[in-house]
Amino acid sequence: MQWGLVDWIVGNLDASRLSEAIEEAKTVGAAMVPSIAFGTASRPAVEVCQHYLAILAADRLLEDFARALVWRALRLRSDAEPAFADSLLQRRPDIAPFLKTADQDPLLLTDHALRDLHSQMAAGLLPDDAAVAPGQYRKDVRSVGLDIALPAPELVPQSMELWLDRFNRAAADIVLRSRPPIQAAARASYDFVYIHPFPDFNGRMSRLLMSMLLGSGRVPFPVTLRGNRQGRHRYAYALRLANRGDLRAYEALIALQVVAAFREIDTALTTAGLSAILGPTTQT
Repeated sequence: MQWGLVDWIVGNLDASRLSEAIEEAKTVGAAMVPSIAFGTASRPAVEVCQHYLAILAADRLLEDFARALVWRALRLRSDAEPAFADSLLQRRPDIAPFLKTADQDPLLLTDHALRDLHSQMAAGLLPDDAAVAPGQYRKDVRSVGLDIALPAPELVPQSMELWLDRFNRAAADIVLRSRPPIQAAARASYDFVYIHPFPDFNGRMSRLLMSMLLGSGRVPFPVTLRGNRQGRHRYAYALRLANRGDLRAYEALIALQVVAAFREIDTALTTAGLSAILGPTTQT
């Protein structure tokens, strides 16, 4: 079990190996599982591994979405320009099956995929009063202490159907550059927290889904909003303002974290003598 976790910790983020490490960790009991720093808290290794396993699954969804968008664009052009289609298929006859199936606009996230992400993140970790299994919508009334009244459990399925439609429309708009990714990500993340569809892990899921929309806008890494005490205070403050209908602080928080992450990468690049992403790094 130890070597499976060590391989993951040093950067070998392979989904199958990570899954094996999680299963091995579960067999030895919680008392034998080491803790790993996760933000400012020390959390069991299984919890941390499952969180990153969900991130890997989200990355695969993004890759599938991008690939499907390419096939859809080629299909639309082929339908409109028969000469282009003939030329394309002469050069690449192997892609004909993909063009035939690209008859609908692709979705970044389905209800099944959303539930699967929660299942991977929360497996074996839900509280005793959850009343449902990981990946299942809540069946009871919940409170999150953010001065909002959450929707009744019987309204959750319909609310999530509408949320998924807005989420997928936002992803397509971001790819087409017709909608700013940070604003769309903030709205989707906040609305998810407000619906609170699962009994637990809604905050982490909302930030993972936020990162998926940012990924649609070519932000190539997950964004952390609560990594330290100051980050947690800013996050809670931004959510309180969002509860009053003002998402600007939440959007600003996401933007600041995206820039901070790029600056961190730039520092590493310039240290290695490589070109920075954002331009010359200034020291403050």
